[in-house]
Amino acid sequence: MTMQQILELFVLSACGIGAVADLRSKRIPNVLTFGAALTALALQASFGLRAFFMAFAIMSLVATAGFFVFSFKLIGGGDVKLIAAIAGAFGFPDAIPFVLYTMLAGGVLSLAYALGRGTLKTSMQNTFAVAHPLLYRQLPAGLPATTAKMPYGLAIFVGAALVVLSHSYAPFLRLPL
Repeated sequence: MTMQQILELFVLSACGIGAVADLRSKRIPNVLTFGAALTALALQASFGLRAFFMAFAIMSLVATAGFFVFSFKLIGGGDVKLIAAIAGAFGFPDAIPFVLYTMLAGGVLSLAYALGRGTLKTSMQNTFAVAHPLLYRQLPAGLPATTAKMPYGLAIFVGAALVVLSHSYAPFLRLPL
């Protein structure tokens, strides 16, 4: 088994555990996220010092951007930490499609989740309420009620699985970077 295969097995395992934990308890445990980050750094170190520092920089950048999104309560803290750890595990350039695929999967899953719970209208109103100040630089007249939070761990798993598939069975998923 090559180091790349070990890395991909680790990524899918960590994301799978995170998805199950998130589906069951609506949380991704810190022991998983911090363990994944340390393991990702160790695996990247096996590719060399440059890969280690690149993974650390990717984790830092993704975590910073993610906690900005977290501050708006659009995503959970455990989700941000797992995304940062897995982006670091993938390294450059695979971290970019991973984050993009995760966001895309999150959007599709959130629509399906809202549709399944019968809260699509309220979810769309919430989306408008978040976007409104950005588009019009003023707050909307009234904010809608909040809806149930979607377990984002499943979207993280889908994003990771799509990147792993792009390395073998589905090369058409590779983004031209």
